[in-house]
Amino acid sequence: MRRALLLVCLGSVVLVAGSTASAATPPVCPDIPLPDRLEAAPIAFVGALVSTSTRGGARYWRFEVDQPVKGPLGPAVDIRAPALTDAQGNPLERAAEVGVLAELDGAAIVTDSCGLTDPAALLSVSDEARGGAIKLVVGTIILGGVLLLCWIRLRRGSRPSFPGMPNDPGAQTREARGP
Repeated sequence: MRRALLLVCLGSVVLVAGSTASAATPPVCPDIPLPDRLEAAPIAFVGALVSTSTRGGARYWRFEVDQPVKGPLGPAVDIRAPALTDAQGNPLERAAEVGVLAELDGAAIVTDSCGLTDPAALLSVSDEARGGAIKLVVGTIILGGVLLLCWIRLRRGSRPSFPGMPNDPGAQTREARGP
């Protein structure tokens, strides 16, 4: 009798340990750099999980979009996906900021745990290539304006008079009068 009870206890411990170990297993994702994954994904955003629901046999995850990165997005997005976990295999928590890379399947937006990423990394990768040429043109125009202003002042021979500086006329008269 004791042996049977011991076997039942050991069997239940193994079952419980096996079920918890499989829940904490991190997803196995391909090793593709984030810039390449972002380029391939038609939809990307940073948001927080609001709720989950099951409709038509599929699980939907509703995210509140905090920062749209790519694709047609509203203030909230329903994404069809299996159970979503973070990189360590823990279930996705509500209200936690997460970067999401998703695909379109007809009119539905779909993703998996490999489509979740660090929100700061996603935003930094998405902002890298924006406006380089415009920044260069605006910087050149500002530099040209400053150099033109300096050239005009040199040609006229005028210098600004700052209070307390040696070329300040008021300071020269105060020095002539004495203390």
